[in-house]
Amino acid sequence: MAIFRTGNAELGNERIVLERSYQSNLQVVLEQRQIFPKDPGLGTPAMVYLRTKDGIASCTYWCYLGEGCVDCYELTDAQIAWLDKQEDYINNKTDSWYKLAEEKLAKH
Repeated sequence: MAIFRTGNAELGNERIVLERSYQSNLQVVLEQRQIFPKDPGLGTPAMVYLRTKDGIASCTYWCYLGEGCVDCYELTDAQIAWLDKQEDYINNKTDSWYKLAEEKLAKH
């Protein structure tokens, strides 16, 4: 698995890209800037992107969990296993970002 990290969580601009392998056709992108503690349903902090013959399909990670596909594109068993394996990491990371944002709001 490849992980690419930019930004800084303390500054509120961390971005993490998870790929099955380098230049894979499947990735999860975590965007801290999509965290809105006053309205948690507003942002899309965890997106799944799938390169297909038709272009790039996408959905939120949680939409993938509910539907088992990416924008109606079926996934291979290996892709499903990889995405499912990321669930704890994704939930822990986005939860920590929400907590950090809430703490910053409480200080102001």
